[in-house]
Amino acid sequence: MKTYQEFLTEADIYSGALDTARKLASKAKDGNMKFEGKKYTLTFDQQHWYYVVEEDGEFLININEKTLAKAKKYLLYWLTN
Repeated sequence: MKTYQEFLTEADIYSGALDTARKLASKAKDGNMKFEGKKYTLTFDQQHWYYVVEEDGEFLININEKTLAKAKKYLLYWLTN
């Protein structure tokens, strides 16, 4: 069983992670990307904290990232594999 101090320390860690995620989500930007002649639109969903990706206007995938650069990197990886 955890001591009270261990419980508080663990709660502080999760609280900090949540604060960091909130800050990243508040700064998230929308963007576009072209790959092999197709246009991909990345829109950050502020309610669910993920990027919604559309290919030429139609839904393709949700990406659970908080920055546009990481979302684009993941999308490129997903498209090539």
